[in-house]
Amino acid sequence: MVQRRVLLWMLFLFLALSSKPLSAAPQPEIDSHQAAKKLVVAVMHAPPFSMQDEDGAWTGITVDLWKQIAEDLDLKYEFKKVDLKGLLVGLEDGTLDVGATGLGITATREEKFDFSTPYLVANEAIAVNADQQPNLIQLFRRAFFNWSLLTLFLFIVLIMVGGGAILWLLERKGNSDHYGGKSKIAFGRSVFWSIVVLTGHDLPHSIGWSAESPTTSVARVFGMIWMAVGVLLVSLFTATAASQLTSKQLQGLVNDPQDLRHVKVGTVVNSVGQEFLDKGHFKYNLYSPGPVELLKGLSEHQIEAAVYNGPIMSYYAKTAFVNKIVVLRFSLRQDFMAIPLPPGSALRKPINRALLKVVDTKKWQTTLASYLGNE
Repeated sequence: MVQRRVLLWMLFLFLALSSKPLSAAPQPEIDSHQAAKKLVVAVMHAPPFSMQDEDGAWTGITVDLWKQIAEDLDLKYEFKKVDLKGLLVGLEDGTLDVGATGLGITATREEKFDFSTPYLVANEAIAVNADQQPNLIQLFRRAFFNWSLLTLFLFIVLIMVGGGAILWLLERKGNSDHYGGKSKIAFGRSVFWSIVVLTGHDLPHSIGWSAESPTTSVARVFGMIWMAVGVLLVSLFTATAASQLTSKQLQGLVNDPQDLRHVKVGTVVNSVGQEFLDKGHFKYNLYSPGPVELLKGLSEHQIEAAVYNGPIMSYYAKTAFVNKIVVLRFSLRQDFMAIPLPPGSALRKPINRALLKVVDTKKWQTTLASYLGNE
């Protein structure tokens, strides 16, 4: 009996040791190969996300975030300075291990390489010259070539043609040699009469036409009514045009995204701004390699509006281009800033876990405030 119990216990122990555990043992954050490797971390001059001080040290929102992630994962790394094109190519071909600079997630970039979990929501914005004022041609174009004024103008044209048609119908049964009959000339004279009455001015006879008085009593009564309508329409058009012109004088060159179609626009090559302008079929000039050249062109009046990452342009508006450029308040689109990685990188999950721990701390909020202020 005792031997039987011993055998049963031995069999149970053997089965327990040979079977798979209920839960797999936790895997290490980074494998030994990755831990021993010195990572090549790309940085570029893109304040406030990554920037180099006078001593050669790199700082910025993304750089500070990466330093905390690397410390948490015990990673060895070295910074490599690149431009935007070098960053995108290096990530795609795997010569770079991580990008510690401001880069937004886009569908095109996601197809070529991977991203971490987003750590910041930024905006694609528009910057204009601080002393930029529209000239007379721009004021006229923006004031009069807008949908509301064009709609009113087309409405007035239809009213004029309609009034001419009414007069022509009323005079057809009369004895008028000028407006009577079914010819196109008679109809054209009726429309001309409608224009003259509505505007309240008779044109010189030297142009070959004259607005003669209607012959029928009904047409003459209609003429008096048409004069009153003309006073109202002229007043309405004048008031609307004056309002549009005044508002455009008080506003800047760019007040909404559609205004970009009427000004000289610039952006950085291979940037999110370029993708936005391409999708909207806007005309633009390209600057390379980065935002400094773009904003320099804006401050020198080479262009009238710059489209680029909002926080980056806001940083430059407070530093290198203070009192020279103004970043407008409205946003063209929102960008999710994330850490870029080569496609299929084994670092993605460990970095995500470390990143989520960092951004959930009060220290991270302090870091953001130190670079972005109240934005």
